Amino acid sequence: MAVVTISTLTPKAEVLPRVCVKTGVPTGDLVRVRGRAAPDWAGATILFGLVAWLFVSSLSSRSYDLLVPFRAEAWRRHRTLRTASLATLWSGVVLAVVVGALGGNGGLMLLLTVLGLALLVVNDWRNSCGVRLGRDGGLELTRVHDEFAAAARRSAMRS
Repeated sequence: MAVVTISTLTPKAEVLPRVCVKTGVPTGDLVRVRGRAAPDWAGATILFGLVAWLFVSSLSSRSYDLLVPFRAEAWRRHRTLRTASLATLWSGVVLAVVVGALGGNGGLMLLLTVLGLALLVVNDWRNSCGVRLGRDGGLELTRVHDEFAAAARRSAMRS
């Protein structure tokens, strides 16, 4: 999986090539991705405590609102697996509480929670792209297909 710098100041959808970020196949589908991105070094501040990490992350992060080329089938797969993962996670929590309230041992039910959490992490890692702040302050798309990365580099050279 490749990493592509997509902007230094303000991201625009038209500078991204019309190639799916996960499959590398040409597409006209766009998905809106929103969030906050922090630089990689902000994660190391967790060593100084949760409050320090939250403080540094909130000060160093930047909001983004991107239109990313993503094939409808790939995005649907990501959303379906995400929903199934969340359902598994929350069923484990609910079943553990119910079994515990009935006087049983709800620990075994928490395995569903752990399974749901693992599925959620693996799905996000495999089926979505990440956004982070690069060293120069620009936004970078991570975990993208090599074809998308090559098309983005060609597009950047032309402009």
